Amino acid sequence: MPKPTSKDHQMRFFDSLTAFTKEHRARHWEGDFAQFVETVLPADPRRVARSSHEYVWDMFQWYGQRERNNRTNNKESGEKTGKEGDNANELFLHELFGIDKPLSRVVEYFKAASAGSDVGRRLLLLLGPPSGGKSTLVILLKRALEEYSHTEEGALYAIDGCPVHESPLHLVPHSLRASFRETYDVDIRGEICPFCRARLDSEFEGDFMRFPVKRMFISEAGRVAVGTYAPH
Repeated sequence: MPKPTSKDHQMRFFDSLTAFTKEHRARHWEGDFAQFVETVLPADPRRVARSSHEYVWDMFQWYGQRERNNRTNNKESGEKTGKEGDNANELFLHELFGIDKPLSRVVEYFKAASAGSDVGRRLLLLLGPPSGGKSTLVILLKRALEEYSHTEEGALYAIDGCPVHESPLHLVPHSLRASFRETYDVDIRGEICPFCRARLDSEFEGDFMRFPVKRMFISEAGRVAVGTYAPH
């Protein structure tokens, strides 16, 4: 089989860029809570109601499946590829080496937490010597989450103007949450923050159906959903 040429690699990279823009051509959305419940929620209630652990676990699956598909395409084009791994470990496959056991523990943490285990109540602490891969692991997670939020599978919605970008489902009163569960087969977890509660009373006179909602995108630079604290 002929070895891929430089031109082949350039064309393949161009195709990758084109495919990336198509996959990440995010659809912006803005409206009030009534429009959100009517148009966005029914399409996939489970995704809208995901916890942060479930969101990270879904990101692992999405990223891994995409990488495996890319490797399959590369094999068909004659390019050598690395060994296969399960979806969740694909994110670390090309950047971190020799720490398979700790990486598996990180993956298992998100898997168990996303399934509702009490593990999700604990903080995930990465402890080890310098240059052990801790910072790289976190950077990979943040980059993948940013990318995932720009896809349709990773769409996130938040109360517009909320300082903590909380889920619009927090607007649903507790007296209606049992009915919500019966209707959409998912639970609402969380409380509306004090800031939005004050806005609800002062700006909308308690009418939560008028509260503005928009699609949000994870951004470390914009301090949305992920962030970095550098100790001094």
